[in-house]
This record gives sequence, C-alpha cells and structure tokens, in this order.
Amino acid sequence: MLVYFCAGFYPFELKSLHEQWRPNGATLSNATLQFSAPGMAYSDGPPPWLAPAIADAAITISLQVRSALPRQFGPARILSLSAHPLHRNLVIAQQDEHLVVRIRRPSHPDGLPSYRINHVFADTGWHKLLVRITREQVEIRADAVALTLPASDPLATWDKRYLLTLGNERAGTLPWLGEIRAVRVDARGSYDILAAGSLHIPPRYQIRRDYPPRLIPFIHTPVKPGVVLDWLLNLAGFMPLGWLLFRLAGGKWGLLLATLAGAGISAAIEGGQLWLFAHRVPSTEDLILNTLGSVLGATASQYVSRRRQAEPK
Repeated sequence: MLVYFCAGFYPFELKSLHEQWRPNGATLSNATLQFSAPGMAYSDGPPPWLAPAIADAAITISLQVRSALPRQFGPARILSLSAHPLHRNLVIAQQDEHLVVRIRRPSHPDGLPSYRINHVFADTGWHKLLVRITREQVEIRADAVALTLPASDPLATWDKRYLLTLGNERAGTLPWLGEIRAVRVDARGSYDILAAGSLHIPPRYQIRRDYPPRLIPFIHTPVKPGVVLDWLLNLAGFMPLGWLLFRLAGGKWGLLLATLAGAGISAAIEGGQLWLFAHRVPSTEDLILNTLGSVLGATASQYVSRRRQAEPK
C-alpha cells in the first residue's frame, strides 16, 4: 500500500510551500508593458470581448513584442487567455527562438499541437504579431511571415469565463521577459488592451503549482501516446493489489474487498493530490482505472484459483 501512496504523492512537496508570493516585474509606461523581471498583468474577470467573440466565431488579436532574450522556454507566455496552463482558449508564446500559438479547438481541447513560426525571436527587435480566428480558418502572422490554415469553428469550445494574462500564465509559472505594446482585440468592436484600467498589475503575484482536477473522465482528454500509457499504468498498477487481496480473502468476499480497497486507496491518493501535494493532477479517470485494475486483478486470481481446483488430483 505504501508503494501506491509514494507513486501518487511524488515528489512529496506540500502545496502550501509552493504557493509563493513574488514581486511583480511588470510595469506599464508610455503605453508599453515591460517585463524586466518575471511578473504578470491580467484582467480582473473575463474580458468584455470574449463572449462576443465566441458568439460570432471571430476574433483578431494584434500586438507588438520585443523579447528580452532570443531564447525563452516554457513556452514562455506572451499572452494567455486561460484559467490555468492546462485549461486554455489561446496562448501566444515564445519557445526557444520560435513563436508558438496554441488554440483550443473541438478536435484539440488542449490546443496541441501548436502552430509555430520559426526563428521569430532570433532578432530581439520589435515584431508585429497577429492571430485571426474565424469559423473557417486560422491566420497567424509574425512580421511578413504568415500561416493560414483551414479550421472548423475553433471558437465553438472556448470558455467565456477565462481570463486574459500578459507576460505569464495566471498561475505565475511560465513568465516571459520583454516588452509588449499596441495590443488590440477586434471582436464585435475594437479594444485597446493597454488602455488605463483594462489590466490589473499588482505589486506582488502568486505562484501556484497546483493543478485543477479533471472531473469529467475521458471525454475531454486528448488521446495521444502519453495519455494512453498513463491509462495503462493506472490500470495495470492496481492489478497486483486485487490479485493479492483475493488470494487473502477468497470467494465473493475477495472480489468485494478488492473493489473497495482499490477504490478507497485511489480516492485517498486523488484527495491528497487535490488538497495536500503539489505538481500532481487529481483525476476521476485515475480513480476509475485504479478501481477497475484492482477488480481485474481479483478476477484473474479467481479464474486461476478455479482452474487449479478443477484440475484432477
């Protein structure tokens, strides 16, 4: 049992130790948002243009940026329309010296794979960026370089509750260093994002390394090799527990004990990830797969026991 808790809580770092407050390196001067040190500027609530953009299935975001470093990683967030690094509508970011854009769409709820324009930030001068999304296509521009790709109503799955953040993710974990100016959004009107009162720039900001739970199992989880491997590990990892418990208890009580123990241990692990330990993502998928794995292990043990009993002596 200790093995399961160690695997579920690794690297054993309590959330309270990772909810840190840091000085905000963001400053707004002469209509230019500067990030000389990690920081953020964000909307206090969902921006007023988000709901109209979703309703009209059309939005255009333009901005000018100058990176402080030719290489930044994370991807380092220039602009993020999200609730969390894992829950996003749109991300405009720098990865190495490249521009990456992640757009939530019906076929890719996590915005992956990213759209990318290479080597934009190898030149640390000013760059004009544009992201235009309509029902039929996605257009991304960096200076004279453009990507135009067909799309199928990307904004249909956007969440109108998400916040706008510049220079970081709202969780504070993916800072970008540089300058941003001339940020405009066109969505049933034109909005100057850096106008007075549009963004909140607090003197300090909070870094949170906890992850929101995935409550709806499987439906919104992108099926890719890493996810499938995680599912298989969650399923197979609890099969030895079910096998052992059936061997100890036997009969119908062994199967019941395996079911209850698998569900109980998994629920305790997911609860610990939710309330106590950082860097882990609590998920109902894990609870279901762990319990099923324990049941399958007990069923396999029952089958082997019956085969042995049926063998002639």
